[in-house]
Amino acid sequence: MQAEQDYKKDPDTLQVRIQIRYPAPSPILPPLACQGVNRMISVQDCFHDFDFRFSQSKDLQAIRSYGVPIYPGKGDLAGGDVWFTLRAAEVASAPLRVTVSTPDGQEVSATFDLGTLR
Repeated sequence: MQAEQDYKKDPDTLQVRIQIRYPAPSPILPPLACQGVNRMISVQDCFHDFDFRFSQSKDLQAIRSYGVPIYPGKGDLAGGDVWFTLRAAEVASAPLRVTVSTPDGQEVSATFDLGTLR
C-alpha cells in the first residue's frame, strides 16, 4: 500500500545523472561548505555556479535534484554525481539534450535518443 501511495504522490519520473569531475589541480574549487558532506540535498548547494539545462522542443524543468560527492583516496572533494528528476509525462520519446555550463565558461552537451529506450 505504501508503494501505491508513493507512486500516486510522485508518478512516473525520469532520472538524469551527470558526473562532474574537477581536474587536479582544479581552477574551479567547490565551496568549502560542500567539502566533507556525504549527500548534497540540492545540486545547487555545491554546484551553484554550474548551469544545467534539459531540452527537447522546449526547456524541461527538474522537479528535484541531489548530489553525491566524489572523494578520491586523499579525501578532497573531486566532483560529484548529480541527479535530476524530471516528470515523465513532460518528456517525449524523442532526443533529450542535456547541457552543462561550467563556471569558467565551458559548455558541454549530450543528446540522448529516448525513442530507442522503449
